[in-house]
Amino acid sequence: MIKIKSITAGFPAQEATGIEISVITFRTDALSVMTYWQLFSNSGAVLSDGNYELSIDQYASWGADNNIVENCVLSFLGIERL
Repeated sequence: MIKIKSITAGFPAQEATGIEISVITFRTDALSVMTYWQLFSNSGAVLSDGNYELSIDQYASWGADNNIVENCVLSFLGIERL
């Protein structure tokens, strides 16, 4: 789990302190990839979740560095790492 700067999320609103990001299975000839993210509270409760599709350029720059994927999703959500 990636520790994040606390934000308010969920209903009822709670403090989110972590995020998990997964890449959804994709074909080998794909030009982009869909991710699935979940925001978690300190107690481990899922507060919010969703999908983000990497652009062609983001996907092309991914390579072996998973931080690229994580940073794209965090930026999209306006969330900062700790």
